Amino acid sequence: MGKGGPKFKESAPDEDTKWTISNDGSNIRTKIPKATLEDLSDFIRHNADLDRPVIDATGLRGTYTITINYTPERNMPHAGDTAISILTAVQQQLGLKLEPRTAPVRMFVIDHIEKPAPN
Repeated sequence: MGKGGPKFKESAPDEDTKWTISNDGSNIRTKIPKATLEDLSDFIRHNADLDRPVIDATGLRGTYTITINYTPERNMPHAGDTAISILTAVQQQLGLKLEPRTAPVRMFVIDHIEKPAPN
């Protein structure tokens, strides 16, 4: 976590689980209700075009309402002064810090493959 801790709150028990996504041209606003930090990790990885997994090391359990405003990579050259990368948004808006680390990850390795024999 970044300095000052997380900047999001736990979800209300009766909160809707529907994600909302809107854009204002080049920036995207995403609200993820009832999100675990694992959900957020997956969201960051897929929306920041990272070449490695994002692993939750916060120790936070439960569900949270996450709202984040960011500029997708493809829109960065056209966004001008309003551009904000998802990595910066995570730190500034959510109070979380992404750090490169070495950690074990699950992998599926195929070491041999053959065409099936005809019946």
